[in-house]
Amino acid sequence: MPNRLEGDLKVTGALVAGSMAIPSGAVNNAAVAGDAAISRSKLAQDALAIYPLPLQDFRVWDDVPTTLQSTSDASADDLAMVGGTFGTAPPLLQSGDVKAAGSVSKFARITWTVPPEFDEGETLQVRVRSAVLTTVADSSAAVDVVAYINDGDGGLSADMIATVEQDTNDLAYADHDFSLSTSILTRGDKVDMRIALNLNDAASGTTVRGSISEVSLLMDVRG
Repeated sequence: MPNRLEGDLKVTGALVAGSMAIPSGAVNNAAVAGDAAISRSKLAQDALAIYPLPLQDFRVWDDVPTTLQSTSDASADDLAMVGGTFGTAPPLLQSGDVKAAGSVSKFARITWTVPPEFDEGETLQVRVRSAVLTTVADSSAAVDVVAYINDGDGGLSADMIATVEQDTNDLAYADHDFSLSTSILTRGDKVDMRIALNLNDAASGTTVRGSISEVSLLMDVRG
């Protein structure tokens, strides 16, 4: 039976033990030195932490120096930036009215960097919150994402998105998650990403307008 010591124990020299069990929670934040330099791998993982991508950072997909235009000025294959009235409505990415337009695809592009706290090899997703406003398309409406790693030498990887396009033909906004293949994704990687609204409407009734209210990254992180 092990000996039990009641009260405090002060050791002025080295304490050597073949093994030592420290109760859970015994080492709290105050007990960790400010210069402890703890490795990220030993920190608790925060699963699917949310990193919003500002909609105003999206650009014209095939003319990156150009910012997205208003609905009336956007090109035929570009999503438009709808500013919204301050204090009343938020900014949105929208397709414009595509009623009776047949099959139409509208795009926007953004680049982002994998942050240093990303837990490599774990989950990283792109979440697009979208809907079709006023009237749903009589045929279909879908949201899609493609993404490539910039290799830093003028080249790109293969498409990193492992998820096919998702149905968004609904008047209510809903989240659509797209998973990235993380086997070669590392901290600091620069990702070139394009989102698309693919709509198909042949009716000539009321407005059919694809809309994106939020785009976010969801990733497992440490620290």
